Amino acid sequence: MIDLCLNIYSAKESDKWNTREITNLKKQVEEARLLFREWFVYFRFPGHEKVKIVDGVPDGWKKEKINKLVAFKRGVEPGSNNYL
Repeated sequence: MIDLCLNIYSAKESDKWNTREITNLKKQVEEARLLFREWFVYFRFPGHEKVKIVDGVPDGWKKEKINKLVAFKRGVEPGSNNYL
């Protein structure tokens, strides 16, 4: 999904991309969005018929706060020692 978004950004930044390529990327992003919604919002992923829902999530999954799963990097002033 991130790659598709980056491709769209690149397409807007580049004059080499034509309308058909941009339209195809937009379709791919929409398909990815719909797939995400089906699997992770409605829990209709492959084999979902055999999975029991426990506490609002499929059995074997667990609810976790996003900051426990990923590290967020905040902006740093240019010129500081932590500037990337």
